Amino acid sequence: MSEDRKVLKGFWKYLKRSNFLKKKKSDNKKQDMEKSDSQTADIPKLTVVFDLDSTLIYTTPKQMFPGQHFLPTYKHYTAIRPYCDTVLKNLRPICNLMVFSLGRRQYVQEVVTLIDPNKEYFE
Repeated sequence: MSEDRKVLKGFWKYLKRSNFLKKKKSDNKKQDMEKSDSQTADIPKLTVVFDLDSTLIYTTPKQMFPGQHFLPTYKHYTAIRPYCDTVLKNLRPICNLMVFSLGRRQYVQEVVTLIDPNKEYFE
């Protein structure tokens, strides 16, 4: 298990102990007692919402540095932030990922396709 996953799992255990999360009520007390704290199925997934602009990407009207992608619809250049893929790849198995933007739907779809061409992170 990766170090990041261990940290997040520990965080979830803390939240459960601190009553930040509502515990599921079960009719079968014996079944509840048999469940192990280490079962990841018992840990609800966090939903992480990323602000698209200036968080996952950086968009400018003119090309400012190499590696920027041209967005033909909006005639702007955008760069994916360093380690964006690493963060998304590590969070995806344990979190539901969402994107927020004040941009138009077509712009958001175009940028999300750049970030996630295989639709591994966002649905």
